[in-house]
Amino acid sequence: MDEPAELGGQNQGPNPLEYLVASLNGCKGVMIPLIANELNFEFSELSFDTRGTVDLRGLMGEPGISTHFQNLTFQVDIKTNESFERLQALQNAVAERCPVYNLLRDAGVVLHTQWLMNGKPVS
Repeated sequence: MDEPAELGGQNQGPNPLEYLVASLNGCKGVMIPLIANELNFEFSELSFDTRGTVDLRGLMGEPGISTHFQNLTFQVDIKTNESFERLQALQNAVAERCPVYNLLRDAGVVLHTQWLMNGKPVS
């Protein structure tokens, strides 16, 4: 674990917030198959793209600025032949039950989640 040079590190590895993003991806990567199995929801592939925004002024000690992510955009692409309605049921259950997602939400991080089905956005 390290930080970029501009934050006093040597940029030799992921920083703690990057590990947090990996935790979110990992949690969703566990919860989606778990819940899909419970719902008899069949899929063949999952991929994730997660990006966050951090105001570095908070990390540098400026009062009133959060030191954690201000927002995270989480995108999941699922390959499936299931209906949109069944995908919505999966989405809702994952949002309710993913511990890392709920921890971030409860901490006040603005979370933008977008699901793609077979590479196409779904509402």
